Amino acid sequence: MAAFFFKYNLGKVDKMSKIKFFVPIYYVFIFSCLAIAQKQNNPAIATIGKDKITAEEFKKRFELTPHLNNDEFNPDSTKYDLLYSIIAEDLWAQKARDLGYDTTAEYYSLVRPLLGLYLRDALFKKEIESKIKYPADDLKKAIERSEWTLKVNILSSRDSITIYSIYAKLKHGAPFDSLLKASSDSGWQYKPIDVNYGDMNDVYVEDTLYNMKVGNFSSPIKTINGWFIFDLVDKVQSLKGAYTDEGSVRESVMRALKERKAKEIGEVYIKNLMSKQRIVTDIHLFRNLVYKIIDIVQNKIKNDSYYANHYISLNDYDLAKLKSMFPSDSLNMPFVKFARNPATVKNFIDDLTIDLFVISNPKIDFINIADLLLVHVNYFIRQEALAREGLAQGLENAPEVKSDLNIWEKSYLSKMLRNTFYDSIKVSNSEINDYFNSEFKSQNSMEEVKIQEIISDKLDVMETILNDLKKGKDFGELAKIYSIDKTTRDNNGETNYFPINMNGSIGKAATKMKLDQVYGPIATDKGYAIIKLIGKKEKPENDHLALNDSIKTVISNEILKDKWNQKINSYTQSLANQFGVNINNRAMKALKLTDVNMFAYRFMGFGGRITAIPYLVPWYEWYYKWNKNSKNVLP
Repeated sequence: MAAFFFKYNLGKVDKMSKIKFFVPIYYVFIFSCLAIAQKQNNPAIATIGKDKITAEEFKKRFELTPHLNNDEFNPDSTKYDLLYSIIAEDLWAQKARDLGYDTTAEYYSLVRPLLGLYLRDALFKKEIESKIKYPADDLKKAIERSEWTLKVNILSSRDSITIYSIYAKLKHGAPFDSLLKASSDSGWQYKPIDVNYGDMNDVYVEDTLYNMKVGNFSSPIKTINGWFIFDLVDKVQSLKGAYTDEGSVRESVMRALKERKAKEIGEVYIKNLMSKQRIVTDIHLFRNLVYKIIDIVQNKIKNDSYYANHYISLNDYDLAKLKSMFPSDSLNMPFVKFARNPATVKNFIDDLTIDLFVISNPKIDFINIADLLLVHVNYFIRQEALAREGLAQGLENAPEVKSDLNIWEKSYLSKMLRNTFYDSIKVSNSEINDYFNSEFKSQNSMEEVKIQEIISDKLDVMETILNDLKKGKDFGELAKIYSIDKTTRDNNGETNYFPINMNGSIGKAATKMKLDQVYGPIATDKGYAIIKLIGKKEKPENDHLALNDSIKTVISNEILKDKWNQKINSYTQSLANQFGVNINNRAMKALKLTDVNMFAYRFMGFGGRITAIPYLVPWYEWYYKWNKNSKNVLP
């Protein structure tokens, strides 16, 4: 139950010598942060046809994108390779627009949920954030509370009868520890929970805890997540003097206060907005959704027993399948009926790409899935109403909304066009044999690596894994819990030794790593990967690989990637010739960038979060060949 109360600890991330991973950057819940200060001097560092890449945009994308330095002797190579990748993405996006991809239903399905997020965020800034004020006494009280850490045990129940029965036992002298050990809450409370100022979402709960005396327990408290009894075990004062950064403490306290005031104002605003509307959900379509989701989930469990004992989330493939299970006329039927322009079944499913549908209850039946779906439908209604209000106020034309959305639009359009190239690439048996003979059979020695890997199709899972690794949890155990790759999951995530020129982007990353180093996320054809290098060696002479079915599959994939890269790079060069590319080298050299390898999430106004910027797979090789015959670099 702790998850219902505690938010992320926004503390600084320690540097660890043997672990190199992206640093998750968190922003205060419900606020839209990630604001880079506007600078007077924001030159274009590259011009691509009608588009420009500004210094501000490049700085944002560089500092919030995980990457390995390609050349330790030339750190600028990473910076320029990212620039060439962004240029390629822009070229393909422009071509996709010329071909009309931005008018398709697929494009609309991708962009619509994002537009809703940005509209709500802009509405939040206008209607909520601008009205936040708090008295000096509130700040003083908050600073005083921030000097203490509370050690708390918790008993919980979903119903009042059970919680008051427990309370009666406590009042008659039953030890809190004994009741805790006998309860389901003991599974996550191995020791008292640390509570610091700002950790609690419920202000009344926090006031209760800070007003309690050590050794006392509270009366039952009702919250939106059930009933709770708190036992204050200890109250520890924070370190003073040289160990305390007063500025950061004050900033943290003000952030928590601002969040709370925003929540108070926001709840009133939403209540008033929703009270003016009559919104109806189609019960028949709701029931159809429940049955189809059950079918998808049961198939996931049937095909992979791993899901039977762990949470299940509907990924992009599952959501595409869910849409395909509806006839086109049903998919476009009104599902949530607003006063004007009802939201369709398709609209709702598209929004689940952001509002993740996660099933933690192992019992897959109509009642449980219906209860969970109802939560998502109610959330969708609220968020849709807010987005429509933002649209009514014309916030889609706000400069920040247009700028941020444009980055995502280019990412989507370039991917849509690139995906059309896949089906045209084939691999023959003779090509596999030739590749094997040239790359493996004839070579006397070659570097091989062995890794542990965790594969997931959700960046949220990547974040959880990296946080757990930072806390010292075992990589292999995390692989067993989180990895979706059955071939390595049951073996602590370990692979066999493989040549460095195999396994695509994973192999390339592993060659640059040191033993026991962790890196990720890496984009792969299965999703995202976090890897740990656990072995590196030279394959001895005369130790030749046999061309078995497994090796053939790997080689076929490598040839497909090579062919695809060649085709993509060649087409990118033709687009560069068509639209024109100019790079302002002077502006690039003047850029001041941080060296911290980061990956950031953006928490949006009125809830919801996305990655701060779209993840861009390295895509720079096209430039070097094209640049030989082009005069495109400004002094």
